[in-house]
Amino acid sequence: MMRNIIMLALANLRKNKGQAISILAVILLATTLLSIGLIVLMDIGRFFDERVEYLNAPHFAAIEDRNASNNDRLEFIEQFSGVVNTETQDIIGGLGGYYVDGALNAGAIIITDGSVDGEMNPLSLIGDYLPLEGDAIYIPHFMLLTGYSLGDSFQLDFLGEKLDFTVAGSTEDIPFGDQGPGNWRVYVPHKRFLELEEEFPNNQIRMLFAQLEEIEDAAFLMAEYNASFFGMEYAAGSLEAVPFPWTLEIARLSRLSMPSLVATFLTTFSLMILAVGIIVTRFRITSSIEEGMINLGALKAIGYRNRQIISSIVLQFGFLALVGSMLGMLLSYLLLPLFSVILEPLLGLAWIPTTSVFVSLIAMITLILLVVLFSFASAKRIRKFHPLVALRGGLNTHSFKKNHVSLDEARGPLVYLLAIKQLLQSKKQAFAISLILAVLMVASVVGIANHYNVNVNTEGFLQLFGADFPDVVMIVDNEKGGEEAVTRISERPEVDKVQGSEFVMLFIDEVMITTTVVEDFSSLTGDSIIEGRFPQHDNEMALGIPALRVMDKAIGDWVTVVIGEEEREFLITGSLQTMNQGGLQAMINVEGMIDMQPDFAFSQFDVHLIEGINEDDFIEYILEAEGDALANVFSVQDQMDTLMVAMGGVFALITVIILVVAVAVIILVLYMVIKTTIRRRSRELGIQKALGFTTLQLMNQISLNLMPAVLLGTVIGAAIGYFGFNPMFIALMQGVGIARADMIVPLGWIAGASVVIVMLAYAVSMLIAWRIRKISAYALVTE
Repeated sequence: MMRNIIMLALANLRKNKGQAISILAVILLATTLLSIGLIVLMDIGRFFDERVEYLNAPHFAAIEDRNASNNDRLEFIEQFSGVVNTETQDIIGGLGGYYVDGALNAGAIIITDGSVDGEMNPLSLIGDYLPLEGDAIYIPHFMLLTGYSLGDSFQLDFLGEKLDFTVAGSTEDIPFGDQGPGNWRVYVPHKRFLELEEEFPNNQIRMLFAQLEEIEDAAFLMAEYNASFFGMEYAAGSLEAVPFPWTLEIARLSRLSMPSLVATFLTTFSLMILAVGIIVTRFRITSSIEEGMINLGALKAIGYRNRQIISSIVLQFGFLALVGSMLGMLLSYLLLPLFSVILEPLLGLAWIPTTSVFVSLIAMITLILLVVLFSFASAKRIRKFHPLVALRGGLNTHSFKKNHVSLDEARGPLVYLLAIKQLLQSKKQAFAISLILAVLMVASVVGIANHYNVNVNTEGFLQLFGADFPDVVMIVDNEKGGEEAVTRISERPEVDKVQGSEFVMLFIDEVMITTTVVEDFSSLTGDSIIEGRFPQHDNEMALGIPALRVMDKAIGDWVTVVIGEEEREFLITGSLQTMNQGGLQAMINVEGMIDMQPDFAFSQFDVHLIEGINEDDFIEYILEAEGDALANVFSVQDQMDTLMVAMGGVFALITVIILVVAVAVIILVLYMVIKTTIRRRSRELGIQKALGFTTLQLMNQISLNLMPAVLLGTVIGAAIGYFGFNPMFIALMQGVGIARADMIVPLGWIAGASVVIVMLAYAVSMLIAWRIRKISAYALVTE
């Protein structure tokens, strides 16, 4: 019995080699993308944790002034419950940045003596490197990927001074090798380090590292540390002006969020391709049943049972799913090294992916089960057919419905009338084609919109990160007249407004939250409030959506903020949307901060310029006029441009992959549909040739028969993608706190893509229909 089923399945495969290859290719593409997406989602976190362990990375980092008379911070860390190991490292630290294509990417620069070895995340180089001597410098790996190569000139901005170096290598740095947090460690030769110590005596810092029994306890250590050493007593020119201390969880969240987003898009797209594969499978089974009605009746007449015939069809497509998924799995393994290179700039590490058999088996089994299930559901209609159908010449496939296009009455070119007639007689086929084109068009719109928002017009995408994007950010030194400088700058005619905006770390309901202290919420240019309102009183705060979820709180609830031995109750007035720190963020007004910390003073100010003022010219002016009181000044647009450099390349490539795969699937589907149509209508086409129709006319008839379905599916898919892109993005990103998105979907681009797809479909269908030339009335007679 099983032998007969296998023979029947193999016979069907041999008979329809081209269509079998088409289905195989669709399944292969779906499995490849699904396997890559799942491996990235599951393996990249494992890789990061593996590098943390291999490099013996710290779980917590803080700093202290080497020249201070009373340094009790290390002792505080050592005595904290759960700390198992500590280490110190002398550095030179201060605000500054590095340059990408002439634009300053501002942050905190940690200059380290390359000759000093430590135990926690010691100097570890990636790839080729040069000796660390003379003006050489080792930089974080992500910096090298922004356009630098070994031997290139490299310039640091350190406290407003330009320091020139030569790139000698890139480092694998867990604490300070990621673009996101803005704390970057570089290594210089011992002699150059001593020279810089003399040049910057007020920036001699000691780094404090700690490892704990439980990594999660680093957040509690950070909370206690902040409560005891708030970090505002140092001049803004030191490292204390940037977000410190640091925990391993901050680095993990920052490094993995964007690669995970890319993997999520790939996985979602693969599921769309899988849906197309299932639709194609169902269409092929239905068509084979209708084409082979006589054969099915004959098989039943000679003794084949329903379950044997159904089993042969399920086995046929199950076999294609098995082979396609296995080939897709192997192809995904071959492409993984390419994706590791693509994701390197976002991860900041040289990711070496591990081929996970478990993940691949999940993808394979899921795909095979879906194909088998839908194959069975489509093939079970065979039970209804009687062997007498074979004697009737497949009468069940004939249509006795009303003739909506009567050729003797209709007006118009005969080729078009015949195409419309065939379309109305093949509604299920038209529906399947429209559905497939709609799914692929939705995926294409998503890819195009992602590329547009990351590479062309970034305004909508950047709004996901926060409420306010000033033109310039100033960090002032209040001990050197920073407050007076801010007043003078705010009175400049080029300036629209200046307001204080400071990041602090607060322990809120036993959760460490990055909190923005805002001078005046009414002057914010954006609106990140999803529900409720911004804080108005000194006992109110707004919290990020993930933070509310972690604390199990809602608007109207109270939370407890702990600073030192003091506790303060705050009322939650609104929910925030932000991708920063995974949404673990809060906002309070300056009065609430001063109530908790009376000596609080802003050191960071957001500057909004009037329209038409060049940021670089303004920065150059205020550095010349107020340079002594400014620790750092940078253009926010330059910061954003630098941030988008790595992301832009990744999303552009993902868009190309989506469009290429979508076009390939469209060609495969059209090939299968047209080949099926030609074979089913070969007798009719031969008769039409005998009546005088040319090959070109019949090709147009076949192609035009498909075009309404192609056009309808393309338009529906474009409309769903246009109106549904932001809701789909929210659904994918709600885990990190995204509840609202107003990203631009470029209508012109989408319209252009739709026209190209329709024209491509017509051209491809005409090319595939060229095989009609082999059909002739003479051949039908001789058969």
